[in-house]
Amino acid sequence: MKSVLGIDLGASWQTTGSAVLSFEKRDWVACTPGAIVWPESACTPALFAATIIRFALENNIGAISLDGPQGWRDPEVSGNFVGRDCERLARTPGKTGTFGNSKPGSWLAWIQFSILAYERLLATPNAVLVNNPDDPCLLPLPDRKFYVLECFPTSTWRRAGLKSLPGHNIDLATMQAFARELQATFCLPDVVPTGAHGNAEHDNLQAIVAALPAAALLGGPCRAYPCGVPSRVLPAMDSVPMHRVEGIIWDAEPMSAATCRATRNKAESIRSVLSSKATAKELSTTIPMLARPGVEVRVRLFEDGELPECDFVYFATPSCGSFTITAEFVDSAGAIIAHAYNNVGLRMPLIQHLRPGHRILLVYGSDGMYSPVFSCRVCASLEPVRTSRHTFDALCYLADPFHERLRAEGYAPDPVIQRFIGISIDSLQDLRDNKCKINKPKGNNTLRRWDEVFPHNDGP
Repeated sequence: MKSVLGIDLGASWQTTGSAVLSFEKRDWVACTPGAIVWPESACTPALFAATIIRFALENNIGAISLDGPQGWRDPEVSGNFVGRDCERLARTPGKTGTFGNSKPGSWLAWIQFSILAYERLLATPNAVLVNNPDDPCLLPLPDRKFYVLECFPTSTWRRAGLKSLPGHNIDLATMQAFARELQATFCLPDVVPTGAHGNAEHDNLQAIVAALPAAALLGGPCRAYPCGVPSRVLPAMDSVPMHRVEGIIWDAEPMSAATCRATRNKAESIRSVLSSKATAKELSTTIPMLARPGVEVRVRLFEDGELPECDFVYFATPSCGSFTITAEFVDSAGAIIAHAYNNVGLRMPLIQHLRPGHRILLVYGSDGMYSPVFSCRVCASLEPVRTSRHTFDALCYLADPFHERLRAEGYAPDPVIQRFIGISIDSLQDLRDNKCKINKPKGNNTLRRWDEVFPHNDGP
């Protein structure tokens, strides 16, 4: 199980929210709003950083997502925009200017506090800044280390297609309505505030949203989305000290609706097992349940014939050689062969919507009936496919040694790019022993959304 910490940074302890999200692979396990008991002494950047570091180490936190700027605007960036590039993309209300400046000016004290807090965090041997926009899925760190990232919860509300949470002047009932929408969209455990935390309920709800990008980056049940450019440290110059500039704001977006429904159904299965007192012999997968500390409940998550939930289904046919769907080819090429454009120069449907972290189920067959071969994860391409009009971050160029056989097997290069390309993938799961039969929807498109293939249920 992994846990992440979200922080909604305020101007004082009383207006700073915290929340922990815990998950097991692609299933949420628990949500703990108001997780940190703040000190009673004066709120300073040093004490703030020390408090969350101590909490992270004591609670095995894998990543801390902080709502607050990590750096100043880069003075070398051209343009009239006052703030950082990430603030432009995330549409933050306050803008972090070049060193010592902000818009509005009344935000300067809070911005300085936040940047100093990052400095304190990153000066320790425990913290690792998430600073690569092309890496939406991070590897676990050694013990006593955790990732640190910047977020802006309001941007995640928007990216999820939700109305953003209003300010602190809303009543509890309104806050609960927003929380229910958030819970349903991200398939979260119970996040609806009860009023037990008083005035902190608003900040703690935003802290839950702040934690979502951290969970996504560690492989949790949502997807991460970067805004901005990596931060860097400028050396001291004249009267301006050494300082960090720019930085990435990380958003989160929900999984597909079908995956979300399946996640909810798994949670219902867990509750059913708990109530039925199923024996260990009947069950197969161990899940730690935070609601009952120290108790392990064994739950069967997949019945025979079920498939792992994905975001897209790729329909491969015998019209060309089938060697491209073999484990040997996919492992060597690191890709599923695909085109970015059709024969009239238009982008292929859905290809432009692929993002690192998406999952694809590849099936093989003909005459409308297909069998599963493997599932995989889309990863960021080391050499994205680019044209004068478009960039495809999830597509890669296939190596030259494959070209001759691809042509011999009936494959053609992309009609616009004039090279063999494919969807960059990793994390293969072999499904050839699965006996499911899958119907292909009408139409010639090879790549389909999961909801289109399984429109009335959560899977085959």
